[in-house]
Amino acid sequence: MALRAQTRGRASAPCCRRRRGAALAGAAASRGKFVPLIREGYKALVAAGKVEDAWVEDKLPKMAKSMEMWAGLMRTDVASIGAVDQMAFNNLMPDKTSKRLVQEAKDFKKLAKSRDYDGAVKAFKTYLDDLATTPGKIDL
Repeated sequence: MALRAQTRGRASAPCCRRRRGAALAGAAASRGKFVPLIREGYKALVAAGKVEDAWVEDKLPKMAKSMEMWAGLMRTDVASIGAVDQMAFNNLMPDKTSKRLVQEAKDFKKLAKSRDYDGAVKAFKTYLDDLATTPGKIDL
């Protein structure tokens, strides 16, 4: 059931009927929210050259959650129209692409928590390679 906001006594249009410009603005907001955390966490990991306890406690939780959220937005039906906006497409079910990317993000988190630097970097590179096939490509 789609929730509708009340505006002057009338129900506004459902969020999925927003104009394309608004959806693209939401895509930019999502990119601006998740991608910097992913990029920052990866750069800190590579700069250290190993998985440090401080990184696992400080950077990993936000980085891994951002990776999962960003991956979840990479559904084929959403990506095909170029509107990577979670709020506009919250009623759509995950597809094969987004499920695979979310699982890769979880694998990365698991390897990083086990302090396996080489495995974590390899898992992250796999995640990036699979993102490259979507509009959610991340350039480090």
